[in-house]
Amino acid sequence: MLTHIAQFYEDDESYCAVQVSLLDAALRAGDTGIVLATPAHLHALQESLARLHSAAAAGPPAGYGHCVMLDGVQVLSRFMVDGRLDEQQCREVLTGLIAQHVPAGGRRIWIFAEMVGLLVEQAKPEEALRLEGFWADLVSAKRGYSFSMVCSYPQHILDQDTCRHWIPAICRAHTGVSLPR
Repeated sequence: MLTHIAQFYEDDESYCAVQVSLLDAALRAGDTGIVLATPAHLHALQESLARLHSAAAAGPPAGYGHCVMLDGVQVLSRFMVDGRLDEQQCREVLTGLIAQHVPAGGRRIWIFAEMVGLLVEQAKPEEALRLEGFWADLVSAKRGYSFSMVCSYPQHILDQDTCRHWIPAICRAHTGVSLPR
């Protein structure tokens, strides 16, 4: 099953709560998680996962998957040229990143990324849609592993005049949309 979800979040706390819940569920299933987030969100996610596992006497359960957390701002900068997404560099960077972490045994890879949200916040929604298109191509490509994606957007973009008309296209680029509770 192909999964490519747009997650809109209210604030850092709600972002972290949803991401930790989804990430922990993926890792408990033995899947691989790749998180591409801002440094502040990476720190909050690491703390939340540590608290979650310190509550369990033995830490993460047996068979817990592998998680990689990377600075999404830095990764994004590797394929943006003059404020535009360079498709060749994007393909090389992201497919290379995924190839480094392909799980054994047909496990799923889950990518939790907020790079598209960062582009929208930088008033570059058309570049965000180009990146969404690339992610959609990766999600739907046939390969030896399952791939799912959660793209995070701050809710306040729904109220920005410069971005409002892009919201339907952003939602159509996904197989599902998650709005704040």
